[in-house]
Amino acid sequence: MKSLTTLRSKLRGFTMPELLVAGTVSLALAAGMYTAVSALQRTSAASLHHTRSQIQQTRLLDYMARDLRAALTVNVDTFQGAERLNLTLPDYYDSTGTPRDPVIDGGTVSYGGSGASVPVQYYKQGDQVFRNANGHLTQLASDLAGFEIHFTDDGKQAVTVAISFVPRYQFAGNTSATVREGTTVYATTLLRNKRK
Repeated sequence: MKSLTTLRSKLRGFTMPELLVAGTVSLALAAGMYTAVSALQRTSAASLHHTRSQIQQTRLLDYMARDLRAALTVNVDTFQGAERLNLTLPDYYDSTGTPRDPVIDGGTVSYGGSGASVPVQYYKQGDQVFRNANGHLTQLASDLAGFEIHFTDDGKQAVTVAISFVPRYQFAGNTSATVREGTTVYATTLLRNKRK
């Protein structure tokens, strides 16, 4: 039979220095894991913001290009400190909803010979972008606090739209202007109808 001293020596726990070393190592590992998880969460949120912003850019460019291709007139002015795109589109339908027949005269199209047109405006107000078609307001995008939209009209047959934003997560030392250049998307649309 084993002696009581041998049994006690086998059941003995850790010493105080061993517990302090184990606690310090555990604390260092927990701090490293917390830092890694925090960085992953920030990176994930920034990546999601970047992707959503790119989707907003694409949606806006698609809407504007569609209307620019059919535009009869185009001009750019300023609305609430930002550029606004003003278009007139042919009125494809009469008041009863019946499609009008197009009439081409001198390179310009009109529908039904009446010359009826629909005014359309694209503008940013606050952190939203709107399309106003003959008084019918449609919100195209939201959460665009860092977005800038610029319209360049060559005065002939092309209009260029540039949309940029500032990502939420960036490397230290980068300026907003430098980072914005990397997110700028350009779309040049040729007008189908000749300008008067």
